[in-house]
Amino acid sequence: MITMYIDEELSLTKEELLGWMSKKFNRLLKEKGYGSTNKFADAFDFPRAQIYAFSMGSLNITAWSLFKICEALEVTLEVFFEDLHKS
Repeated sequence: MITMYIDEELSLTKEELLGWMSKKFNRLLKEKGYGSTNKFADAFDFPRAQIYAFSMGSLNITAWSLFKICEALEVTLEVFFEDLHKS
């Protein structure tokens, strides 16, 4: 098992990080009023399958894709990850 060390207080496996990211994404979708991943994908011309897989925690997306998703949700990458330490 490979573990990513964020700092001396936080370490996550790939699966844990992807799970956390999917929960954060789903929370932001709900806060922004998107009823489904398909509505979000269609609104911003993202592939539906990619957005769904990301929302399920089963897709390790690229940094660029995450940037574009955050841009569509009107949040910065900093805001997206700001509560990672609280998980």
